[in-house]
Amino acid sequence: MFTKNEVEQIIQDRLNIERLKTIILKTSSVAWENSVSEAAIDKWLGNFTGRYFSSIEIEHKLALWLLAHFTYYSIDDVRILCKDLFNLILHQKLLENLNRRSFDEVLDELLNDTLFVGLGNDSESGKTILYFFRQENGLSKNCFEPKDGHLYKNLIFIDDVSMSGTQACRYLEKYKIDAENKYVGFLIATEEAINRITKSDLNITPVATMVLDKRDQTFSSDSFVFSDEKVKDITMYAKEFCLEYGKIAVKDDEYMYQYPLGYENGEYMIGFEYNTPNDSLPIFWGTSSGWKAIFKRYEKIYGSGKESAIDGRKYY
Repeated sequence: MFTKNEVEQIIQDRLNIERLKTIILKTSSVAWENSVSEAAIDKWLGNFTGRYFSSIEIEHKLALWLLAHFTYYSIDDVRILCKDLFNLILHQKLLENLNRRSFDEVLDELLNDTLFVGLGNDSESGKTILYFFRQENGLSKNCFEPKDGHLYKNLIFIDDVSMSGTQACRYLEKYKIDAENKYVGFLIATEEAINRITKSDLNITPVATMVLDKRDQTFSSDSFVFSDEKVKDITMYAKEFCLEYGKIAVKDDEYMYQYPLGYENGEYMIGFEYNTPNDSLPIFWGTSSGWKAIFKRYEKIYGSGKESAIDGRKYY
């Protein structure tokens, strides 16, 4: 077990600020739709003030190491995943009909007697993904418009991500549309979410184009973030670092203040061009106590309330 001083020395000796910045900016240019600029990085680094480690430089090096391992999905990436998800659903149907029905029969059913529904409320990500899903797979609008009293062969819910499966199950319980077969398709899901839905009494089959496991949790013993020989010994202190600053980033968030490492302590580092899941580390998206986010998160606001605020202006 390394001491904190020894870990600081490892970070100081083995991580280079300029090199990490160069990697992040190249990644932003090539894969992140230029969503992160050097000015934005510097502004974000300003959150780390030497509160946990003995110097600001060491904290900046670790923060940049984490940012360099963040996975960001652009709209183009989402569109590709939507194609992959349709193919996966088709594959699932073919497996269920192995040696009983032809490919053309299964595809015809999927195109003509299936209802696709965005998971969640009308203003949430499921409906956004449904738009891209329809476009990228060339599906008829009829596949998305429910027919009163019709018993569909397949009912397929679509959403972008499910990390814990908790909210997905909560939404799925609300839907009363009937069908012979029910599925929920995610662009990205965790093993935990897949298992939670599978073991529930919803009788819904989950499928996902990408299934995350312990390797994708930043501070797990199998984490790919700290698999590199030069930093594998600093995991515990990196977690404490994110915990310390995560508390600040979500301090004023009534829902998230108890999860400074992400919802249900997810410890993930993923985001989409249109939003960042709250299962990801709050140091990237939090805004409490003047915290400057590097990736945006748009919180869901529930209830009618008496007051709304848009760009700082209040409406009643």
